[in-house]
Amino acid sequence: MIRDFLELINKKRAENYNNPNSISQKYDTFLESKGIYHSSNSALFKKSIQGRRDLCDGILELYQNAVLDNERIMLLEDLRTIGYDTDSLVELILAPFTSDKRPGNLWEYADLLYSIRNFRYFNQYLSLISDESLGADRQMLVLLVGKSKNDAVIPILKQLLNDPTVYGHALEALTNYEGVEICQVMRQNLSADKEWIRATAKSYLSQRGIM
Repeated sequence: MIRDFLELINKKRAENYNNPNSISQKYDTFLESKGIYHSSNSALFKKSIQGRRDLCDGILELYQNAVLDNERIMLLEDLRTIGYDTDSLVELILAPFTSDKRPGNLWEYADLLYSIRNFRYFNQYLSLISDESLGADRQMLVLLVGKSKNDAVIPILKQLLNDPTVYGHALEALTNYEGVEICQVMRQNLSADKEWIRATAKSYLSQRGIM
């Protein structure tokens, strides 16, 4: 099974190398020049680049030239693993949201912002979750602003309960807050259509001894 997995990895790598739009070969060559090999073992590779800030400039250059959505995300994730400046990283991740040509995997950019949780950009997050044109790509950003526990976001989250693309995530974000109005919202969702949304509301109320 391990051999089959390695063969699959090598096949995928060969496909990337043959893709004229891919930066994979350039990236591997760059890493190897720094004594790092792009292992198929993700945990091992991440360990090998942790703290290697000498890689940042090269990765940033590759990022600016990368056109494949999955490779751009990969490079951003590697910058995070290295320990690249958090503010600078967040600004790179935010840029595609306001681009004239949004990437097809915008949800992954939001997921990366969620994992970083840099609330110095709270106002930018609020602006994005209010942008209906982003649709479901806002889901992880909605969860992110909820984690801030900033009361300013409550009215926006309540409004998003009317948006089917982020409805459940808005409800989950509201579980970070307390108050009568939040409990009322949870009660109203005990009979929601989706099971996971009903479970979210039930769990919130149960933990407070309201059920």
